[in-house]
Amino acid sequence: MAAGYAPFVAWNAAHNWENFAFTFQTRQHFGLAAARFVDISTVRFVIYGALLAAITWFVALRRPPRITLVAWTALPLPAALFVASFFTTTESYWIVGPAVSVALGGGVLLDSSAPVLRRAVIGVLAVGTAYVTAAALFLTLPESSQANVFFAAPVLRGLFASGVYVFAPLAAGVSAQAAADHDAVILTDRYETAAELRWYGVDSRIVVALPQQAQWMRWHAGAPVPQHALLVTFAAPLDADPPLARAAAAAFVHVKRCPT
Repeated sequence: MAAGYAPFVAWNAAHNWENFAFTFQTRQHFGLAAARFVDISTVRFVIYGALLAAITWFVALRRPPRITLVAWTALPLPAALFVASFFTTTESYWIVGPAVSVALGGGVLLDSSAPVLRRAVIGVLAVGTAYVTAAALFLTLPESSQANVFFAAPVLRGLFASGVYVFAPLAAGVSAQAAADHDAVILTDRYETAAELRWYGVDSRIVVALPQQAQWMRWHAGAPVPQHALLVTFAAPLDADPPLARAAAAAFVHVKRCPT
């Protein structure tokens, strides 16, 4: 483990400990407060962490069997993050690694279980697997066929609809609008939007107001405010995001609403 982290530590030592400053000073704001515990991301983590701990006990700690490796790789990180949740916001995806460890341990346990228990567990898991498989196959259908299914059975929209198809026409519309507005520079306020537009060949700059923005500005030279810009946002109208609206009003002389 020490050998694996040595290049990471060496790079930070040669760059004013930038990554550590980003993590512990800029991105994460530590301060003991029970109020942090009610953040939705923290609550979600606590729920997942509790389930992870319970499953780990059932899979790895009870006798027999006792799978020590699974216990040591699945429990310490969620425990540490639970303590950290009272000081800073924690995210559920931080425990993906421990969850994988428990999944592997579950496979070992299932393989050594009685046939009746094995069939029962596989039967329960098969329900979720069947849904994921059906959803994946449904998304391979032509979009027109999917639309016909949703019109015929609206209840399926919530189960199988995917928003990914909106980005192809969005990219085309954004390109046309930017060209019409004096070849405006395209701005986005979400990483996901910028990534999806980039997939369709539309470049954009990400403009967000985050605590780590000051850190980014030390790493990268600040880009000048463009004379003409087109902001692609899911905040419709723009007033739905007051900080973003204030930033736009401060940066530009004239702000108008584009087509939705």
